[in-house]
Amino acid sequence: MGSPYNFCEIELIGYNKVHLAKNGWQDKYAWNSDYSKLVLVKFDLENNDAGFRFFVINVDTGETEETKRYFGLINQISIVGNKIVINKFIYDKIKSEPGNLCCEFDEEFEIL
Repeated sequence: MGSPYNFCEIELIGYNKVHLAKNGWQDKYAWNSDYSKLVLVKFDLENNDAGFRFFVINVDTGETEETKRYFGLINQISIVGNKIVINKFIYDKIKSEPGNLCCEFDEEFEIL
């Protein structure tokens, strides 16, 4: 059946201030309003438990920050003001039913 969450490789063309691991990324990203910060999503799977980290790039300086691990898989990501806003999926076996997996959550994180 496959997963609705895709792994991808990222290559920053024409930008040499940051060097990224070639693979292990989710195909979700967000720019802030003035395009000075780019947020990428890096998969972090432990013992078959879905998780991710944000990888924040300051495009002007080349500085990067990688966050701690968060549980779940990202459905949507955006930047609003100084916050990363996401909708994510976390599987809950007890609340799930055949054909209806549970649960989606909205969260906000301060940009580093």
